[in-house]
Formats: sequence, C-alpha cells, structure tokens
Amino acid sequence: LRRQRIGVDAPVRRAASIVHREQQQAILRTERFGEHLRQRVHHLPQRTVSMRTPQHRDAFLVLLLQRSDHCVKLLRVVRIVIIHFCAATDADKLHSPAGYHGFYDLEEAKAYAKKVGKPVFIDFTGHTCANCREMEHYVWADKEVKEILTQKYVLCELFVDERTIELPEDEWVTDDRGKVLKTLGQRNLYYEKSIYNMNAQPYYVIIDGDGKALTKENYKYDRDVQKFINYLNEGLSNMK
Repeated sequence: LRRQRIGVDAPVRRAASIVHREQQQAILRTERFGEHLRQRVHHLPQRTVSMRTPQHRDAFLVLLLQRSDHCVKLLRVVRIVIIHFCAATDADKLHSPAGYHGFYDLEEAKAYAKKVGKPVFIDFTGHTCANCREMEHYVWADKEVKEILTQKYVLCELFVDERTIELPEDEWVTDDRGKVLKTLGQRNLYYEKSIYNMNAQPYYVIIDGDGKALTKENYKYDRDVQKFINYLNEGLSNMK
C-alpha cells in the first residue's frame, strides 16, 4: 500500500491544486458574467426579457459566447489532469502480495525465467477475487511457501479482471468468436480459458521458460499449506 501511495500522492496533489485554482478563477468569472448579464437584462424593456425575438436571442448568445472560452479552457485543463492522473496510476493498478515481486506479462516472465534458469509460477488472479486474497493470506504468507516462491520461482501474476489498462494495438488478441480483446484483463482471461480450459481464480500453473508444464496437474483454490508446498516442490523437481 505504501509503494502504491508514494507513486500516486504527488500527481494527485498537483492535479488537485490545478483544478482548485482553475475552479476558483472560473467561479469568479462566472460571478462577474452573471452580474454583467443581470445588468443587461435589467435595462431591456419588460416585454423583451423573455427573449422571444431573434434580435434579443442573438444578443444573449453573443454574451454567452464571449465568456464560453473560459469554460473551454477549464475543460481542457481538467482533461489534461485526468490524462496525467491515469498515466501516473496505471502502474499501481497491478501489485503483488506483501513481500512478493513479480511480472504481469507472461512473455517477460518466461524470458527472465530462461535467463536465470528458474520455473515460472503463473497466478491467474483478480482484483475482486476473494479466494485469491484468502490463498495469499493463509498460504502465501507461510514462511516456507514464501521462501520457495520468492527464491526459487519467477512469479507472474495475470489479472483477469483488469479492464482499465489497454494493450498496444500489436498485442490485441482475437478470440474464437472474432471479438478483438484490447485490455490486459480480457487477454489474460482468454489465455486461461483457451489454454487451460479454466474460468476460475485463483488458478496456479507452473511452466518452464519455454512454456512446458512442469506438474501433472495445476492447482486450484485449496488452503492446505503442505499440499501447496508439495505442488511447488513437484515443479522444482521436474525443472532439473
């Protein structure tokens, strides 16, 4: 949480400062414009206050257009702030459990695994996955489990419900129905379903750097710590 907040607080403060300053200036301009408009309308004949004639409507629109540039400038500032905020926080949307550090792209994880000669531990997970959090709390927190995963494996976490991070066009995937998958979560879920015929999380897979499976079966939700350790050791033994 601390690592995540450090990267976000600064741009948020800057964004808030910019928006607050522009907002105050916009309010001041609006108040001045409102007073100016009231004075103009006050001097109109009573029968023309309804602005039913084209001449009066045109005069009223001219007054609006003279001040509309302030609104446009404010909207531009807000748009820049939003883009800046999203760019600053995209990297913080993906995070590993406390004490763990991993990859969020399978190809990067495989390349690194080949380089260091370790197996890849794939964790199909999700931001809103309650069972995933239970496994991390009750199993991953075990001292022996943590030692094995952090020292003998390359961790790769694939979030299947991450819909806000868009992939570059050359990484888009077309599924079996012809739908183009453009987000990270869509691609990860399609990979889990198409390769492993699984649509549930957590789901754990152990492979080598070439993508070869290193266990007879993959691992589903099961809080038995010793069973999970045996699964990890099976992957290590087949890597040798």
